[in-house]
Amino acid sequence: MSKTIERNIKLGLLAIFVIIFAYATFNDLAISKVVVNETNIFGQVMEDITAVPFAYTLLLSGCIALGTCKKGKGAKEIVITILCGIYYLVSIALSSLMVYAYLPIWTLVIHLVGVILLTIFAFRIDESEKKNWQKIAIVCGIVSIGSVLIIESLKLIWGRVRPRALDGRDELFTTWFTINGKKFLSFVHEAEEIKSFPSGHSQWGAVALCYSLIPLASKKFKGQDFKFMMICLAWGVLVMLGRISVGAHFVTDAMAGFSITALLFILVRSLVFRKNN
Repeated sequence: MSKTIERNIKLGLLAIFVIIFAYATFNDLAISKVVVNETNIFGQVMEDITAVPFAYTLLLSGCIALGTCKKGKGAKEIVITILCGIYYLVSIALSSLMVYAYLPIWTLVIHLVGVILLTIFAFRIDESEKKNWQKIAIVCGIVSIGSVLIIESLKLIWGRVRPRALDGRDELFTTWFTINGKKFLSFVHEAEEIKSFPSGHSQWGAVALCYSLIPLASKKFKGQDFKFMMICLAWGVLVMLGRISVGAHFVTDAMAGFSITALLFILVRSLVFRKNN
């Protein structure tokens, strides 16, 4: 596929995204009333498994950081190795907590196997590929942690009531551009129900865009950037649909969570890989 066709597809998808967001801005409530079914299996499954790719993005970052850092007897090398080791342990702890929070406890055994395999992979990265893998690790780390901080901060400020918490009380509905703070806290049974905008799960889904960088470092997948990007986008769409379908978020919540994270990814990627670009 030519670069021109790829660019046109990307522009077309962006145009569709903007049109849907604009439509949903004025029809969020009506859409939710039609599509929401809190017991649908698809939405419930997506709620749980979305945590896995996000957890492994952070874990991948930690493994690569430790596996590819320059090791030596000099003071600088020792300090860098220690810092990378700490980050590696933190990434294991956080990713394990994510898996534990959303999946059955026995999956931690599988997760441990994943940790071991990723660690082995990181330590066996070819010297010629180390630089680009290190850049990928930087992007993964910044986007994973940075997007969480941004999205969670916005949730606290916006205070938008989730569709499932409206319970027929349309007067609690507000558009995505209305900042409520804690205005509706007393109308819901817990604080989480006024954290609809933007969607955290959709943010996790967008973090998967980091995997589209793999062809930049791996010779095995060289030239397959567009395919990887389309797969990551498809995953993000499934996550957004899952969150909307169970009434956890309005359409604009899901799209905002995804787009904010995607913009952060694009910014960080362009800065870290600026020489390649």
